[in-house]
Amino acid sequence: MTDGGDNEITELALEWVREAGALTLEHFRDPELTVDSKGDGTPVTVADRRTEELLRTRIESVFPDDAILGEEGGSTEGTTGRTWIIDPIDGTKAFSHGVATYSNLLAVADQHGTRIGIINLPALGETLWAVRGEGCWFNGRRIGR
Repeated sequence: MTDGGDNEITELALEWVREAGALTLEHFRDPELTVDSKGDGTPVTVADRRTEELLRTRIESVFPDDAILGEEGGSTEGTTGRTWIIDPIDGTKAFSHGVATYSNLLAVADQHGTRIGIINLPALGETLWAVRGEGCWFNGRRIGR
């Protein structure tokens, strides 16, 4: 386990979200990909479920006491005051139609709001992230503070 400072969390989260992106690319434009409907009528694929499962596993292995809120897997309680928020594939409909603009979203929040937010666009090879009080980056280049 780790103390979970923002720099450490950001580096781990970036590693994990890129790993998640690689997993989604395994399913992207797969003619065998099936699309199911969730209870609310929105689409979901095996890629959504596998990607969230991967992210949950990574988070739980390093930060077992943190809460997790995922689009596909619901929520798990934590005791640290820190919550990880996962949207494994934002734009599942686009993803299922082979449109490259889908993304993997991962955020970390605390009692003051969002601490870290990451948008990974694996089919485009682009990643954007921001850290509260530190600024934002696009593909590793700072673009704002």
